[in-house]
Amino acid sequence: MTSSREASREHFGMRGSALALGLLVALGLVAAACSDDDDSGPPDWNVGTLVRWVDDGLLAELDAPYGTLRIVRVQGSHYDMGYQYAYLLHAEIQGIWDNIFGPLIGEEFGMDPELAIDIFNGIMDQAWNHTLPHTSQDFLDELEGARDGAEDAGHADPDGLVDILRRVMMLVDTSQANEFGGDVGTMTRFFTNGYSAGFAAFYGLASAADPMDGESFAEREAIEGRFAPPHLVEQLMQRFAVPSCSFFAAWGPRTVDGRQIASRVLDFSADIGLVDYALVTVFVPEGGAAYATIGYVGMLSTFAGMNEHGLALSAVGSSSAVDRLNTQSISMKAREALEFAEDLDDGLPMLTGSLEDGVTRAPSVGTVAMLAWGDPTGGGAMAEAAATEFNGAYASLYRFGASPACGEAAYLFEYDVSGQLSAEYNHVDHPDMANLEEDAYEIGKDGAIRTFLVDQNQEFVYDATSGELIDDPDGLPYRVGYPLPCAVFRADPAMNFLVRRYQVASNGPARDSTRILMHLAGAYKNRHIPQYYMLDAYERGVAFEWEGVEVIPSSGQVPRPIGVEEAKNIISVVAMDQANTFNAIYDTTNLVIYVAYESGRGAAWTKAADNEYVELRLADLLPANR
Repeated sequence: MTSSREASREHFGMRGSALALGLLVALGLVAAACSDDDDSGPPDWNVGTLVRWVDDGLLAELDAPYGTLRIVRVQGSHYDMGYQYAYLLHAEIQGIWDNIFGPLIGEEFGMDPELAIDIFNGIMDQAWNHTLPHTSQDFLDELEGARDGAEDAGHADPDGLVDILRRVMMLVDTSQANEFGGDVGTMTRFFTNGYSAGFAAFYGLASAADPMDGESFAEREAIEGRFAPPHLVEQLMQRFAVPSCSFFAAWGPRTVDGRQIASRVLDFSADIGLVDYALVTVFVPEGGAAYATIGYVGMLSTFAGMNEHGLALSAVGSSSAVDRLNTQSISMKAREALEFAEDLDDGLPMLTGSLEDGVTRAPSVGTVAMLAWGDPTGGGAMAEAAATEFNGAYASLYRFGASPACGEAAYLFEYDVSGQLSAEYNHVDHPDMANLEEDAYEIGKDGAIRTFLVDQNQEFVYDATSGELIDDPDGLPYRVGYPLPCAVFRADPAMNFLVRRYQVASNGPARDSTRILMHLAGAYKNRHIPQYYMLDAYERGVAFEWEGVEVIPSSGQVPRPIGVEEAKNIISVVAMDQANTFNAIYDTTNLVIYVAYESGRGAAWTKAADNEYVELRLADLLPANR
């Protein structure tokens, strides 16, 4: 039954343009499309089809080459934005939880879906309890608004819908943690204590060996009525982790018209139906910048987006042995930067956690992220970008400035066990702590630079059996950092020595293995380095082959500036063939986003990089009057 509040606020769009709908409303020909006691017209909108709206929020659908792309725009206070989001998308939010997570877990592991989702909920709720004390009031207001919006929209369980929103955020954050997919004891200790065993060892916490800080796993599970079988938790990481993503940014002489072009490639669990919930969310907050995020229904936090000041964010998972949960959510840091930052000077302290404003923003779990600023008002003249790599103890920062010099600066931020910034280093005064990217080499488990056997010509010698480098104390270090001026590019390997020392990702030294060479890791070989080669090939005007195919033809050594098509080409090489679920290309100077998602199912599945991109101009997504 429709509530009185619902009847006065909700509107359903008609197929066709917003202009045509507005004209029909004005002529009184579609009274049935609006409530009887509200004769206001729809919000201004001209992208795709306006489906429905409430207050200043709206939901639209756009016919894309890969299917239907939803766009939701929310506006006002954080309470208002949460209200509109849940009011307009409550059915879809419930759907992604019911249709993807519950049945998927049940089918994969032969369990009753209700039991599987109950276990999963308990894990995510533990993560939320650690994050909650460091969660901004803004986001808590959004959740309150979401509850009211869901209730007014007639959702059967408004509180349950709010649970979904915060559990999705926790899934996005914690699926990157190395201990997310460990055995029962490892995973339980992590989510109960709020930090990994590696974190406890790093800070000398006695509870590193304690099962549950004095409470046994069996006792807690008896109280909660849940039991997580080993085969489930060990495969959760494989199903939901974000292991193989990448991004780059280029500007200045590298690009068409000197504008900045950047990317975000998501390689995730493909062909599980997530594309049915593809969503671009446009936030228009009071007192902050408007911005768009790329993701899925139910993702109020983000790892990909761009704001109206030309600041773009891309972040990827990078598992580490030193993880903490008792700090600000990673993916909410990203939203905070997009909402409150106008350039890198504003945004980087939020991302690295070094903004000293009384909020605990210490880094959480292994992540590599980029902020790229396109200088829209200056036509890209002062564009710059930076990459940060972090775990629960350290956050590194590599910043490349504006053209033509595009100078490199490196920093390292260190945090104490309580999450407070305890030390800051730079590459000038402490090159051993904040090494430049060009000085990044293969390191050992102790964090020291390794040296390898070379011949009389100073060429590296490889083992005839394994094909790997041969350690030699009198040899040479093996370089893994290849910075380019006016460019930033990453997959999940960390270039900073101290962050790298505790990495598990990309054959990290913290792996339980002796095979810890970064340059042999798939993320480095197939994503990080190809971006370097392709950016370099475009700059030099030379050909580049990948897996025996010429993907960049020679232009006779005449530099070929990078534009959107060149960005698509770079993405087509680094995107994983069996896992590429969405890609975003940001023109941060002209404020345009190009988006592609996966399509099809089964044998007809196509990775996002092989689909056409939809062009979304940020100006078209924002209200005309603000």
